Amino acid sequence: MRNERVFNGCDSSVWEALRRVHALHTTMVRAFAVVDEHTPHDAGLTLVSCIFAEGLQTSLHVDASFNTTSGQACIGGLVRDSNGRWLWGFFGAVEAVDALQVELLAILHGLRIVWSRRIQFVLCVTHDIQSTHRLTAILYSIKDLMHKPWTIQFEHSFREGNKCAYLLARRGQM
Repeated sequence: MRNERVFNGCDSSVWEALRRVHALHTTMVRAFAVVDEHTPHDAGLTLVSCIFAEGLQTSLHVDASFNTTSGQACIGGLVRDSNGRWLWGFFGAVEAVDALQVELLAILHGLRIVWSRRIQFVLCVTHDIQSTHRLTAILYSIKDLMHKPWTIQFEHSFREGNKCAYLLARRGQM
């Protein structure tokens, strides 16, 4: 709200600030909610839950944000233990030309952080990514990390099930 006032000349009321805080709180509560077949939900909605690591695995959740109008690209991610507890997170702005490149950079950055912390069993949760693309340098860097002496497993997650990583990726725009 302060940034909107300073940079855009917008002046919001206290009620608008409270509405935004409530909306953010609701989003965070939903992001951490445990969803199962007994959870009541509205008709027409798809239930999506977070993917958790099992046993000795640590889960790396990554996401990216690319604004086609401004060209602004941001990444974010978090690492959880097999009980779903948050271990650490990251976010930041990166240089990219399209959404796929930003997604790949999010995976690459997340894997480098996990490798530097000597995590041996990794479940990488991300979106679908095409296996052939002009961004071969990033793909090869990810491939190099995959061949290190550790175990990595990739899993697809809908954005709704990976909300924390999504919010961290968006944070990089601020």
